[in-house]
Amino acid sequence: MLVHRARPMRQRDSLTISEFRVLEHLVGSSSIEKQIATTLHISPNTVRVHCDSIFRKFGVHSRLQLIMRFLGRE
Repeated sequence: MLVHRARPMRQRDSLTISEFRVLEHLVGSSSIEKQIATTLHISPNTVRVHCDSIFRKFGVHSRLQLIMRFLGRE
């Protein structure tokens, strides 16, 4: 997946394992929350909670900002 090729970032180090799994899907695919939830066998609400936490840790407000920051293009 794309996540493994990205350069290391401090924000990524502070993620929980569950948040990192959600991050892989947010950055590496165009999956929506419901698809991510189905793939990871968690509820869509849990995906939303993880997304909120990931966005907060990366200091972003959207998936596009997250991808740009994660790839070091922001």
